[in-house]
Amino acid sequence: MGVSKRQVLKYIKRLTDMNLIVREGSRRVGIWRIIDEDYNSFFETNK
Repeated sequence: MGVSKRQVLKYIKRLTDMNLIVREGSRRVGIWRIIDEDYNSFFETNK
């Protein structure tokens, strides 16, 4: 992708500081979740 690991970590830090994403679970098997309400419906699947 052409982005260094350090730059990705900076972006993640910025997004967490802005309360747009949150880490759920442990460091090893956790996931990042978007907590912006505008995007929640985008990622929901229709069952």
